[in-house]
Amino acid sequence: MGNRENIQEGAQQHDPDYINRFLIEEATVATALYVGPEVRIAYVNDIMLSYWGKDRSVVGKTILEALPEIHDQPFPALLSQVYTTGVSYESKEDMANLMVDGALKTGYYTFTYKPLRNKDGAVWAIHHMALDITDQVLTRKKIEEAVAERTKELLESNLLLQQSNNELNQLTYVASHDLQEPLRKIRTFASFLVDELGQVSEKAQSYLDKIDGSIQRMQALISDVLAFSLLANQTEQFKPVNLNQVAQDVLGNFKPLIKEKKAVITVDELPVIEAIPLELKQLFAHLLSNALKFTEENTPPAIRIRSRKLSTEEVGKHDDLDKGRAYHEIQVGDRGIGFEQQYADKIFVMFQRLHSPAVYEGTGIGLALCKKIVLKHKGLIYAASQPAVGTSIFLILPETQ
Repeated sequence: MGNRENIQEGAQQHDPDYINRFLIEEATVATALYVGPEVRIAYVNDIMLSYWGKDRSVVGKTILEALPEIHDQPFPALLSQVYTTGVSYESKEDMANLMVDGALKTGYYTFTYKPLRNKDGAVWAIHHMALDITDQVLTRKKIEEAVAERTKELLESNLLLQQSNNELNQLTYVASHDLQEPLRKIRTFASFLVDELGQVSEKAQSYLDKIDGSIQRMQALISDVLAFSLLANQTEQFKPVNLNQVAQDVLGNFKPLIKEKKAVITVDELPVIEAIPLELKQLFAHLLSNALKFTEENTPPAIRIRSRKLSTEEVGKHDDLDKGRAYHEIQVGDRGIGFEQQYADKIFVMFQRLHSPAVYEGTGIGLALCKKIVLKHKGLIYAASQPAVGTSIFLILPETQ
């Protein structure tokens, strides 16, 4: 006789015991029924027995007789409370230690204790349903532990970063005050020496000129190192910046040098992007300075600044770019002395120079600063060059931040 026929027959006979046993044993979640104040196991299904690590010999026993390991755990008291008060108990994530296969096993369960009442309203049994969520809880705990460990590492990193920033601020003060002061005194005393000596020989004058040139280079170096170190601490906000205006402002600052070198500079229409205005001016100033500097002697510089918007396909070719953003490529090209393409990455490294400072003065920091600015703006910078033909510096900058 099948289950359906059995339950139909039981229902026809109005056998509550049969119906209770059938409903519990056929339940799809762990289920048990406890009767009386002593909490005696009347019915239990196989799923609940697998949680307990027991067989059907526990039927008829009290919960503590069947599971003595829970004596010092909260469950006996909770069952007594439900039976006494008639108020259900619902667990979201309770831990239980159960003896399974001869070993105490820790598990986590969502379960309910619901009182069942007779016709007089008195509690006569407790209906227990449970779900084993051990795997989910352990997985979550591992994730939480990993997050906590990572958070600890980040806090330690932030502390080290804060210490580094404090040291950087101290270095900045030294660079802007303590290192500059000796240079000013050297220049002052050198001037006093010239006045004291009066007319000096050509050889002595060359020595004095070298002293003055070294002082100027040192001051420029300190200034550039200071600008590089301060860049990360600048708090100016991103805002829409018209690069046409930036280019014109920078060209205005270089007007005397442009006139002196008879440079021809062409600026095409440039875009408006979200950026930090001061840093974009620094960026264009360094690029224009290099384009004016690295030219053949007695050859007027020819410089062109132009831009174009990259297509989605072009953006996709760069792994470091956000595929969901729009980007503009700005090219600063010149017809200067150029260099071998194999050195294209080297020029953006601090203090890496391709030419002697005796021939082309500079500190070797300018393009490193340019790279730092571009990366801060979530962009890319690279160079293409050929000796005696010229150099183009390419900036890829996002339209919005």
